[in-house]
Amino acid sequence: MKINISKTGKMEEIQKQIVCWTACCLVLFILAVISAPSALAASDAAVYSEEKNITIGEEIYMPIKIDSSKEIYAFQFILKYDPQALEILDVREGDFLKKDGNYLIGFKKLNSTAGIIDFSRTRTEVENGIKGSGNLSVLRLKGKAAGNTIVIFQKLDLVQYVDSEPMPVRVSHSNPSVDVIGSGCTCNNPSCGTNFTCNIANNSCILKIGCDYNNPPCTGNYTCKNNQCVLRPGCAYNSSICNINQTCSSNICIPKTGCAYNNPPCDPGYRCNNNVCERIYCVQAGEKIINRTDNCCVGLTKTEYCEGEGDIKCVAPSYICLPCGDRICDSKSGENYKTCPIDCPDRNKPVIVSKNPAEENVKVSNTESKMFNVTAVDKEVAKLIYTWFLDGKQSSTGQSYLFYGNQNNIGKHLLLVKVSDRTFETDASWNVYVEKLRGCAYNEPPCEINFTCKDNVCIPKTGCAYNNPPCNPNQDCVNNQCVPKAGCQYNNPPCNPNQECANNICVPKAGCAYNNPPCTTGYKCVNNACVPQQGCSFNDLPCPSGQTCYNNKCWTEKPGCNNGAFTCSPDQECVDGNCILKKGCQYNNPSCNTGFNCIANICIPIAGCKYNNPPCNSDSDCVDNACVRKSGCAYSNPPCDLNKDCINNICVSKKGCQYNNPVCDSGFVCANNKCVMIPSKPNSPPVIKSITPDGNVKIVEGALQMSAVAYDPDGDILQYTWWLDGSSIYKSNHFETALKQGSHKVRLDVSDGKGGRVTKTINVEVIAAALSGGIDLSIRDIKASQTAPGMPVKINAVIENTGDKDADNIIWAFEYGSIAVQRSPRPISIKAHSSKQVNIMQPFDIVEEKTIRFTADPDNTIPESDESNNQKTTTINII
Repeated sequence: MKINISKTGKMEEIQKQIVCWTACCLVLFILAVISAPSALAASDAAVYSEEKNITIGEEIYMPIKIDSSKEIYAFQFILKYDPQALEILDVREGDFLKKDGNYLIGFKKLNSTAGIIDFSRTRTEVENGIKGSGNLSVLRLKGKAAGNTIVIFQKLDLVQYVDSEPMPVRVSHSNPSVDVIGSGCTCNNPSCGTNFTCNIANNSCILKIGCDYNNPPCTGNYTCKNNQCVLRPGCAYNSSICNINQTCSSNICIPKTGCAYNNPPCDPGYRCNNNVCERIYCVQAGEKIINRTDNCCVGLTKTEYCEGEGDIKCVAPSYICLPCGDRICDSKSGENYKTCPIDCPDRNKPVIVSKNPAEENVKVSNTESKMFNVTAVDKEVAKLIYTWFLDGKQSSTGQSYLFYGNQNNIGKHLLLVKVSDRTFETDASWNVYVEKLRGCAYNEPPCEINFTCKDNVCIPKTGCAYNNPPCNPNQDCVNNQCVPKAGCQYNNPPCNPNQECANNICVPKAGCAYNNPPCTTGYKCVNNACVPQQGCSFNDLPCPSGQTCYNNKCWTEKPGCNNGAFTCSPDQECVDGNCILKKGCQYNNPSCNTGFNCIANICIPIAGCKYNNPPCNSDSDCVDNACVRKSGCAYSNPPCDLNKDCINNICVSKKGCQYNNPVCDSGFVCANNKCVMIPSKPNSPPVIKSITPDGNVKIVEGALQMSAVAYDPDGDILQYTWWLDGSSIYKSNHFETALKQGSHKVRLDVSDGKGGRVTKTINVEVIAAALSGGIDLSIRDIKASQTAPGMPVKINAVIENTGDKDADNIIWAFEYGSIAVQRSPRPISIKAHSSKQVNIMQPFDIVEEKTIRFTADPDNTIPESDESNNQKTTTINII
C-alpha cells in the first residue's frame, strides 16, 4: 500500500492517512495468519500463497503452498493472471510430492500472451501419496506494471489413492495477491490494464468485477453475457427444453429414434421390443401350426425367435426349443426317428434407419467440430458393430463420431461408417468439406490500410487522417484530431490593438499614434500625424526677460511643486519645491528582502519553511510553505517489513534462501542466508521394494513384462539393468521381451552410481502356447457417470474370464476415440469362471457426447479361445 499526500498544507489530513495506512496493514497481517488454517478446517486440503510485493522489473519466487490431511498422489492447476501487470517466467515443481525421493512426471504449459499457466505433477511407481505441509510448486515472477493484481485459480484438482482407486480430494484455496510497486495508477503512470480499474484509495489497480473480467468466472452450464453469468442456450445445458420423445444432440432437441417412438414404426410382421423391431415367427410342425402366445404369425416359417437364445426350432411332439445347429432325437411308439440338424441361417443385413446429419455433403469450418451418428437395426441380431473410417483409414468405433475441423485438414474428406451383424454389412457416408473461414477477422483477406475490421467486415477508419470526416478550412489535422489553425489570420491568437495581421503574422501598426515612428522634439501626434508644437518650450512664443520657461509655460519665480508648476505622485512628497520619494517599504524605499512582508510600512519576516522560518528537518519536505514528512521506507513512512530491505527509498525483497528468494534446490540447505550442500554421509546401497511378477514365474510362450520399484536411502538416482540368461537386455525400471518355451533366468541389478548395488534373480518357466488354452476374456459391462465439465467422471468396467483356466498378467485400457485415457498401473489376475471390476476417475473439460472404449488385453499377449469379445464401448454426455 502507498499513500498519496495532497498539497493542502494541512497536517491534520496527513495524520489521518497515516492512521488509515497502519490499520490496513494490521488487517492484512491478521488475514494472512489465519487464512490457511481456516481453509483446511473446511476441507481435506488447503492451497494458498503469501501476498507478495515486487517492483517493476524485479524477479522473485512465489511458492504455492499446501496443507493436507490426506495423502496427495497427483495434482493439476490452471492459473490465470494479468499479463499486462505480471510476467510469469517459469513454474516448477515444489518439494512436497517428492519428500520420500519419488520421481514426478507431468506437463507444463505457459501462455504469456493470454496469461494462463497449466501445470500438473504425478508420483510414479507407487500408489501412496504425501500428506502434511510443503510447497506444491514455485512460480518465478517479474513485475511489469504498477498496481495490485491477483493470480486466479481457474482449476485446482488434487487426487489420492483409496483401495487402489484414484479419488478426488476436497480442496479449498485462496487466490495469491501480488502488489507491483510503481508510481501509481492515480497518476496514470502506468495506467491500469483493460480489465482493471484504479482504486484511488490505495493507488492500485484492481480487477474489474464481473464475468467479462473473469472475476468471478462463469462455470458449468453458464456463460458470460453483458458481464452477467446466464444459462447457456440449448438443451445441452437445460435438459427440460426437450420433451419426453426428444433427445439432445449437438445442443439441439431432435426426435428420438426407434420403434418405441414410432420413428420409424415397425413393418407388418414385426413387433417393437426394447426400441428394436423384431420379426414375429411361427412354426409349422407336422399338420399343426404352433403359434407363440402373441398369436401374431403372418406366415409359415420353420423357425421362430426365443428371447435370449437366438433362432430356434419347435420340435414335435413336445415342441421343445432347441438352439440352431443342435440335433434332436424323438421317440414315438417305440420307433426311433431320424436325427437332423436344425439350420437357422442369418437372412437379413442391418438397416440404417437414421443418420445425422441427413444430407450427404456437410460443410465444417476450420475452427468447428461436428458430431455424426447413425442408428441401425437388424431383424435377427440385437447388437451391431459400428466402425468409422476417415479417408479410408479406420478412426473410431461406436454409433457416434466427432469430426474436428482445423487449419491442417482444409479440403474434402470422406467419412464412412460400416454397420455389421458379423454376417452382413451396410454403410453410410458423408462428404465433409472443411472450409477456411473468410473475412478480415481471419485475415482472409486483410483490410486495406485505411480500413479497420469490425464484426468481420472492413469499415473505413474514422478521423481526419482518413478524411472521415475532414477538418474545416480553419482547422489542421494533428494526430488524427482536428485542431484550430494557428496565426492571427485565424484569430489564434489574435493581434493586440497596436498590431495588425499581415501574412498570418502580427506586425506593429504604423504612425505616431503607435509610436512607429514617434514624433521628434517640437512635434506632437495629432490623428496619427506629427504636427509642430506651440509655446515657449518650442521657441514659438519665447518668455519675456526675467521669466523661465517650464513645461511650455513662462514663470517669474522658480517653478516647483509648491507653486503648482507640477504635482507630486501619491508615493512622493513636496520638499522645497521638489518631489522626493516617501520613506518605508510601503513605497518600496527601501523594498523588503525575500522572506519579508511589508506590514504597516515595516518589513516583517514571513513565517513558514519556504522562508526558513523555521526550516524543516531532514525527514521532511517543504510543501506549500508547510513541513510534510517525506514518504518511503528511507523515512520509515511506511517502514519495510522484516523480509525486505530499503533500497533507493523502495522496499524490495531481501535476497537469499533465508527469505525463500531463491528457494534452495534439493540436496542443499539454507545456512547464513546461503544455500550450502548437505554434507555427504556414508553411501547406503539401494533397496528393491518390489518386482512384478515375483517368485518363480510361469507364463505362456510370448511376451514377458516385468517392472521393479526401488529406492535409495540416500536419495541417489538409481540405474536399472535387466539380464536375461546372462545377457544385458534393458536399462530401465521395466522391460518387455518375447520368450520361447523353456526355463529362463531374469536378473535385476540396481546401482546408485556411487558403489552401492543390489541384485535379485527370478526364475521364469515358459510353456508352449498350445498348452495354455482354456482362457476366454470378455467385457460384461461398462458404465460411466454423467457430470459437468472439469469434474471427475467415474468409469467402471467388468472383465470376465469364462474359460476353464486362470488368467494372469492382464492389462486393461480405457480409450476415448484415438486418445488413451488410462492404462492399468499394474497387471491383474482373474481366476477361471470369475470376474473383476476396475474403476478410474477422469475429468473432461469440453461439453460433448463421448464414446468410451474399454479393452482387456489390448496388446493381445494372452492366448484365448475367443479373441473377438475383449472390447466394449459406452456413450456418456458431459453436460
